[in-house]
Amino acid sequence: GADAKKMDTVKATSVVGGIRFWADALLRADGKHCCYNQERCNTSKSKPCPTCEIFGCTGLSRAFNLQISLPKNTSFVFEKAALPPIRLTGAEYTKNGSSPTYYLTKGYTGSLELRLAMRRPHNGEYGLPVEAMTALFLMLEYGTFGAYDQYGCGLVKMDEDERISLSKACALYKPQVGPADDCGVTLRDFFFFKGTVSVQDKKRSMGEIRHTIRQKVRRLQSKELRHWFCGSLGKDSSGTNYAFSISPASGILYGWGHFARAGVHSQFIEHREATLNAVHDTVKQFCGSDFVWKEFDSRRDKVSPKDWPGYFVSLISTQWRKNA
Repeated sequence: GADAKKMDTVKATSVVGGIRFWADALLRADGKHCCYNQERCNTSKSKPCPTCEIFGCTGLSRAFNLQISLPKNTSFVFEKAALPPIRLTGAEYTKNGSSPTYYLTKGYTGSLELRLAMRRPHNGEYGLPVEAMTALFLMLEYGTFGAYDQYGCGLVKMDEDERISLSKACALYKPQVGPADDCGVTLRDFFFFKGTVSVQDKKRSMGEIRHTIRQKVRRLQSKELRHWFCGSLGKDSSGTNYAFSISPASGILYGWGHFARAGVHSQFIEHREATLNAVHDTVKQFCGSDFVWKEFDSRRDKVSPKDWPGYFVSLISTQWRKNA
């Protein structure tokens, strides 16, 4: 909204954008070429890409509508920097006399209802596009609702009947055997992790984990890799390639991120393994014995199937987020 530090409503268009991001990654994982880097298709110039066929572009409307509502008599207020900042002190954090400080956001805790309705047929089918439904499930079950990497923010627990219903809809999506498309990040490049934070001060651990990952990535290459993966402020500000949040109620940390194996940002590909090892080892250090890492075709994930269709089935058939 107009106030950059306060939000009093959930923007449906923002949620649709989040679903589209996951749909892009899903379709690219099946080798389908989707437009990239905010350059949307135009029906007057060419046939829309698979994602634009669903989410719309110039000359084509979106295939579905989405509405968000809150329970009656419920107010939604989201304020940036509304909680006391976390200042990291100690020799392992302090450098040149300055201590890293992380500002936490006070988010909304309560129920949200999403309503999706078909707007036009997609591929001749009268119903909600299975690609969009699958992307929505993956975003809610494995990702975060919104982009904030904060204490308690973005974690969603679906009603059980809704989760089962959405999971069944995902089962209609048939993953393809073959190479992924390399025009952008794909779902094959994603990683997911969770575990119970073992330290007592859960809020402080948010800053400690972020800082430790950043310091480990700092040692790998020049600052370009660190700023690209861990985010940066200033003139060339950018968000992180990973996000995590800790449930205030259970102390369970849930996180996810992505690092392309090919194509996009090719200058960093040789550092992929070492960068993700930094995330893996740091989070595991802060979590107990229930730490779990999920990633397609990776030595860090010793449980998941190594074939793409099998891995996809494991994503939608396993309940990942039990507490949020």
